[in-house]
Amino acid sequence: MTNRFDSTVTIRRAVSSDARGIRVIGQHCLGMSWSEKTLAADLDNIGRSLYFVAVAFDQSVIGFVSCWYVLDEAEIIDLAVVSEYRRQGVAFGMMAALRAELQKLHVRFLRLEVRETNRIARLFYQRIGFDEMGYRSDYYPDTREAAMLMEQVLNEPDAGANTPPGR
Repeated sequence: MTNRFDSTVTIRRAVSSDARGIRVIGQHCLGMSWSEKTLAADLDNIGRSLYFVAVAFDQSVIGFVSCWYVLDEAEIIDLAVVSEYRRQGVAFGMMAALRAELQKLHVRFLRLEVRETNRIARLFYQRIGFDEMGYRSDYYPDTREAAMLMEQVLNEPDAGANTPPGR
């Protein structure tokens, strides 16, 4: 799926050759990143991981979202956009593409953790349909900061399907 939401940025599924761009953005925006080799292996892990990238007109990676999924659950691992492209709909476009693909895969629940103090991210996720579901104290090792747990229901269960208890 390719999603072009303006004339300068394209959203598409990431491929292993995007690993370098993802690593650079992860390091710059998040202060950490996996190695290119690890990212490339994860990008090739069809059936367990899913990445989307935003690319500029020159094909440079300007943002990415990554998630892991199993059965009917997925978890966002990272979402980052370079500062020059923030607040222009890039994160929204990547999340829309990710959620659409997860729905096709019959994923019911999309979850994430976000720093308690990251008010901008929490508001963004709430705006696109996530609910705060819990709290983990001392979650982030670098600051001992708490994480807010958020969840979005993507698909309702099929009639007659086996649903895990409590759902």
